[in-house]
Amino acid sequence: MLVRRINEHTINDFLLKLSYETCDTVFSSNDVNVMFNSFMDSYLKIFYSSFPLKRVSVNNKKKNINNWITSGILNSCKCKRELYLASRNSENPYLISHYKKYCKILSIVIKEAKKLNYEDIIKKPHNRNKTVWDMVKLEINKSGYTDRINTLNVRGTSITNSQEIVNVFNKYFLSMAKNINSTNTKQNNYNLDDTTPIDYLLKSFKTPFLRMKLKSLSTKDVDKIIKSLKPKNSAGYDGISTRLLKISSAFICSPLTYICNKSISLGVFPDRLKYAVVKPLFKKGDKNNTQLLHKDI
Repeated sequence: MLVRRINEHTINDFLLKLSYETCDTVFSSNDVNVMFNSFMDSYLKIFYSSFPLKRVSVNNKKKNINNWITSGILNSCKCKRELYLASRNSENPYLISHYKKYCKILSIVIKEAKKLNYEDIIKKPHNRNKTVWDMVKLEINKSGYTDRINTLNVRGTSITNSQEIVNVFNKYFLSMAKNINSTNTKQNNYNLDDTTPIDYLLKSFKTPFLRMKLKSLSTKDVDKIIKSLKPKNSAGYDGISTRLLKISSAFICSPLTYICNKSISLGVFPDRLKYAVVKPLFKKGDKNNTQLLHKDI
């Protein structure tokens, strides 16, 4: 399993490298896409340098979860086994009673040891909710890949190539907006192809829109927006989490402000910000049958 180690040491290295980045190519261009691509390339270059991917064993989490298993508990479990074997075919009421009491006490000890270990684990990470769910999955022996699709049935043809499977899902999600627009167009009795976006809005909404004037942003505005984000470790296609954005806010506010103001004045939205990671979640039915997705696939 490949992970990025994000700790105090690597974060300090990341911030130090960012402090030396001048972003000259951002401020020297008038093309919004060139500006943003230059900013992202520089930011990601430092990100990959400070937080390189490291291969770790998946069993490490399981090992941390099982830290409650001490040598004392192992010895007690061994003693419990010996008492069970001795009392299994015995008619001695004292031995049977002693075995039952021993089991009850050991159960309480194990439960308390687990509780203390779990509390200790939950206190350490930034994303406690994710840690709790990871522990629950490990306890019930549920991996995160139970719904992975290795075979897909498309119009009677079985597809096993992962790239082809991804393309099928991609085609479905790309068609959703078109199908919704087509439905709305039929309900409003006009052809979208013969209508400009402004005409479409005027026909869709009876009351006029208020005039909107976009103002330039300041670095203080951008910094405030970044700091208002929740510090999560989850990330999009670029691998950058909101937690890292907040930490590096002081070093990126200036180029981001410049890019935002250019985007507003030129009316251009960076193409790179139009990317998204779409993860289909299986709900019910046959997960290998695309008939349940859409008839046009």
